Amino acid sequence: MTKRRTQKTRLQKSFDDLEVRQQNITWPNYVSNARSVDGYLFKGSRDAPLVQRIGAWLFGLTFILGAVGFLFVGFPDFLTRTY
Repeated sequence: MTKRRTQKTRLQKSFDDLEVRQQNITWPNYVSNARSVDGYLFKGSRDAPLVQRIGAWLFGLTFILGAVGFLFVGFPDFLTRTY
């Protein structure tokens, strides 16, 4: 008789790792991940790394510049108008 393999093969470990990594894109896990990102963006974090702070500023700056661009496109004579 041959011994039964009790250890997982390298391929099986890779598949298990891939499955764990992809769990956050399914419905229940996606909601909890989105909630944590929204909480960070709205409330902030006191001990956030510099990269996260820069990313949050760029994310917010994108929306602000988009709003300003929308105003210039929607109201082209906004700056030259005299009252």
